[in-house]
Amino acid sequence: VVHAPTSLMNASLAEEIERERQADPQNFRREFEATWLDDVDQFLPDTDIDLAVVRDRRELPYNPELAGHYRAALDASGLTGKDRFTFAIGNAADNKNCVLDVLRGWTRQGVPLVCDEIKSLCASFGISTIRFDQFGYSFLKELMAQRGLELHQLPFSASSKSEIFMNLKTALAQGRLQLLDHPELLRELRMLECRRLSGGGYKISGPRSSHDD
Repeated sequence: VVHAPTSLMNASLAEEIERERQADPQNFRREFEATWLDDVDQFLPDTDIDLAVVRDRRELPYNPELAGHYRAALDASGLTGKDRFTFAIGNAADNKNCVLDVLRGWTRQGVPLVCDEIKSLCASFGISTIRFDQFGYSFLKELMAQRGLELHQLPFSASSKSEIFMNLKTALAQGRLQLLDHPELLRELRMLECRRLSGGGYKISGPRSSHDD
């Protein structure tokens, strides 16, 4: 095993390395200078994630006994790059434990086609309202309204995002969450980082250039 900075291993990348250093000095130290950083930790323990995954469960069908308990949410993207347009359905029928029933993601597809598929999924689960953040809200609100669906806006901010992540961490630690055996979901959960800031606060996110849809 060789532990060395990128500049030593491949001098031809000097220009790219300098761009990375200027863009994110902390990430640069870890990714290009091979420096172990004490101020960045994995946010979710692998053991908690592993215990929450129901092995070989890719998706759950509609259960009539859970009618009225299903909830849907989406995280939109422009569908033009690698960032996924993500949609999920879950339930908390006992008001304590949360179950992820459906998780779909799209890239490089037409927005109307994606909205049509979401409409079909919502109809299958008896859902008429979808929770959504403020990004692209006005545009998607009209498209969903044309399909008989209502978007309920939940504005995201730095503080609310941190609160959501902490609720996720707590639910996993307490064994109150059942996850699908979905490779992309599990990869992104494992990549979440908790970064200590100079002012004493924390920032929770995926590594730079990755996604946390």
